[in-house]
Amino acid sequence: MRILARIPWILLLLLGIAVALSIRPIADTDILWHLRTGQWMLAHGDVIRQDVFSATRLGCEWVSVPWLYELMLAKLHGAFGWGGPTVWQVLMVAGITWQTAWLVWLLRRRAGDEPRSGRWDWHWPCLTVPAAVAVLLMLRLLQMRINGRPELFSYLFLGAYLIVLTVAEQRREAKPGAARRYILWLLPLLQVVWTNTHGAFLIGPAVVGAYAGAAWLAYLAARWQVAGAVAAPWRLTAVTTVTILACLATPYGLAGTFYPFHLFDVLTDPLYKYGVVEGQPVELATLLESGGMGYTFFGCLVFALLGAMGRLLEAVRGEGGAGALVFKQDSGFRVQGDVGVTDRELGAAIGCGVPVIHGGYLVVCLAMGWLSLAAVRNLPLVGLVAAPLVADGLAYAADGLAAMLARVVGGVRRRLARGRHRGGCSGADGVDWLHSRPVHLAAQLLLAVVLLLIYRAIVSERFYASLGWRMRFAVGYSDHEHPLAAADFVAQHRAAIASRTLYGDTRSANLFLARFGPGWPVYFDGRHAEIYPPPIFRTAAKTRFDVATFEREAAKYGIGLVCFSLTDLKEDRSPLAVALGQTNTWRLVYLDDCAALFAANSASQAPLVSRYGLVEAPTNALWQRRVFGEWLERQGRPNLMALDDPANRELEEGGGARWVVHAMQANGLWAPARELAALRLCRLAKFLDHVGWSVVADDVYQQTLRWPAAFHVTMPRAIRQARKVSLTVADPVLREEMRRRMRQRAAALQKVDPGSLYAAQTLEELRQ
Repeated sequence: MRILARIPWILLLLLGIAVALSIRPIADTDILWHLRTGQWMLAHGDVIRQDVFSATRLGCEWVSVPWLYELMLAKLHGAFGWGGPTVWQVLMVAGITWQTAWLVWLLRRRAGDEPRSGRWDWHWPCLTVPAAVAVLLMLRLLQMRINGRPELFSYLFLGAYLIVLTVAEQRREAKPGAARRYILWLLPLLQVVWTNTHGAFLIGPAVVGAYAGAAWLAYLAARWQVAGAVAAPWRLTAVTTVTILACLATPYGLAGTFYPFHLFDVLTDPLYKYGVVEGQPVELATLLESGGMGYTFFGCLVFALLGAMGRLLEAVRGEGGAGALVFKQDSGFRVQGDVGVTDRELGAAIGCGVPVIHGGYLVVCLAMGWLSLAAVRNLPLVGLVAAPLVADGLAYAADGLAAMLARVVGGVRRRLARGRHRGGCSGADGVDWLHSRPVHLAAQLLLAVVLLLIYRAIVSERFYASLGWRMRFAVGYSDHEHPLAAADFVAQHRAAIASRTLYGDTRSANLFLARFGPGWPVYFDGRHAEIYPPPIFRTAAKTRFDVATFEREAAKYGIGLVCFSLTDLKEDRSPLAVALGQTNTWRLVYLDDCAALFAANSASQAPLVSRYGLVEAPTNALWQRRVFGEWLERQGRPNLMALDDPANRELEEGGGARWVVHAMQANGLWAPARELAALRLCRLAKFLDHVGWSVVADDVYQQTLRWPAAFHVTMPRAIRQARKVSLTVADPVLREEMRRRMRQRAAALQKVDPGSLYAAQTLEELRQ
């Protein structure tokens, strides 16, 4: 029992949540070109230096900064399939969670606290309830960027830098051990790895430089206030210099070192800044529509500000203890820590209260806050860096609430006593009660229950359902997001395709690059700012809306095959898909509930188009079913569902991954109850309606009746489609069939959701 009492159960539960959030199919599309680049480098034995995958930038210089990550990704994929990148993702997120918990534990130690022992070791951080909530908020912000991309390295190394600098800054006055003496020299070694894994590696020297600058300011202030010799922070200065020089350790030389400046210049271009969703600046309306992400983000900002203000107020009052601020009554001065003159030393010199947190850390918090507001992709930086201040802010808020409630209770007691005695509760009594051992144990127990419920919501996919995400709790590569079956169709009929260049949206282009590059180049892919300058990006974006621009680019680069991922095909972003589906110069040769594939109706591709091409939708609605059914027969497919392909399902649940997922779901007790196939069919039906096959689209909606759990999403759309067909067709039999379907769907929706006003209005309309 003594051993069990020493295990930090709260931290274990947080790590369990981190692992559960990380076990998700690889749905991000950019990981595909990273993987293919790594495979190319393994095959050629050198880093890639020029583009070999696109038709628009073929042969142009390419500085692939995350080359080391790409090699690792290719190795993992080659050894373990898509389970390898998922395991790496789990380890990275668990490491980031551990680091954040450790950073909170280090930076929330009070100025007057003494370490438990005379040695320094790597032990479990003991988290209080506010600290655990701060780590949980960090995970909430991080979950939107758990995508297997190299940016996880930046989160990991940023936390490692802060821990190393904090440990060095918090050295005790006792004789330090050798590990502490040289711990700062870990930073240049970490910087070498960071430089070759992600383009944001310049954050590392900036963080060390912020600490060095704060140390020099403290040194100069101490020399000005105190007579006598004061040691300068030369060691930290040397470490900063070597860390900057470590940025040169890249196979691309100066081009790789200065590449982040080029990337920053390109990303600040309005075309990239507002053309890519994750690069857009943070706006309140966008955050509030992102499944509650905005509340978490602004909550972190508010509590971090509250924590910083609380420390400042206690510094002015000269109070210690809960505020992490103390007075140094003596005027003695000793140099402690490898970061030179610390804030504590400066306080000793000038005789005032000082915060435990280093001034450099506050500068880093401000810088990361600015980066988080500059782009949506940077939101996790606030939760990661400012977690200690968030924990302090939560503690201050809890203390203030307890004090206020105690005063209210004391006032009520005095009123009830009617002057017989003046006893009551003061604010200090409320704070003491809040920090008592019974309340502490009860709060930890309640937090453990909440964390367990959050874990259950994740593994049962209720968490993703509440966000409106199509994410699943599974291992592998998501068949729900990518046109895998369409790529298989292209591979099977590659000999009949005379195209020189493949065209697609970002998701399908990245998949084609990974499957067929560099032998079959793509027109434009998801590398965006990595390789495409703004003029090419602007033209590529215009092709998706302007058919004339697309036709001109198709003739220039020999585009003969076009693929659209229905996952990314929004209603306001489908002009090109609609135009291609309603013209004779392009024919739809493949369609499923994930992708649509068009081929140019040219003489060189006549065999492919004549066999698999779908003609333009007949104006006679009764002929639509017959023509479409004959087209499916020519393709040898019973329906349009790619989900029925066992190869796709094996990507997510094959091998031992199925047993791991089943075990984490408590042996099936918390198995997911939702069905994503119905949502995919809704996307397919919407696309068919766009290109003129309205009756077939309604038949697709009819298939969604197989999944009652999704009725609240699918049935309103199905009812609207049936109403549209009934109002446009001339055949009375078909019109009556559509009305019967409206009645059937409305009744099914009302059975699942008795309070549905839409279902009630539809039934009332049909009665009249």
